[in-house]
Amino acid sequence: MLGTSTEAKKGWAKIVHKGNFFVNLPVWYIINMNFSWSNQMSEKRIERKIAVIFAADVVGYSKHMKNNEDNTLKSFKACKKILDRLFEEHGGLIFNTAGDSILAEFTSAVSAVVCASEFQKLIKERNLSGDAVVKLEFRIGINMGDVIKEGSNLYGDGVNIAARLETLAQKGGISLSK
Repeated sequence: MLGTSTEAKKGWAKIVHKGNFFVNLPVWYIINMNFSWSNQMSEKRIERKIAVIFAADVVGYSKHMKNNEDNTLKSFKACKKILDRLFEEHGGLIFNTAGDSILAEFTSAVSAVVCASEFQKLIKERNLSGDAVVKLEFRIGINMGDVIKEGSNLYGDGVNIAARLETLAQKGGISLSK
């Protein structure tokens, strides 16, 4: 952001980012600078929306993988099948994954919470049944907030807060924002 001080009227401008003063530069220099990120952003319209973000992660996944990679992966895939079925049933849409982390979008907070609750119940039942060679537990964070949509991915505080809430959840638990 360019400052609008008296220096700008004299041919100098302050470059300010979120209220932090960075540098005083001649206006002619700023006009001729190539802000490639700025040009790219102006070409695309930023699509913002309110979404309910569901962030899930396996507790101790690295430890499980170290101990028994094959069975941990089989167990994770079985748990993900349960989650995929629940997402379909409750209107969740996965928009990003990384290893054992799953990020999904819901249009309804109630649907996201019901889905998370059912998932934790089904995982607990699976672990108690003896069918699971590796008993995985999940943490889930749910947040409703503003996000930026780019392609099929979502970014922004809405996603970041859900991910942080997930880390605060207990094993087999769900953390929600107000």
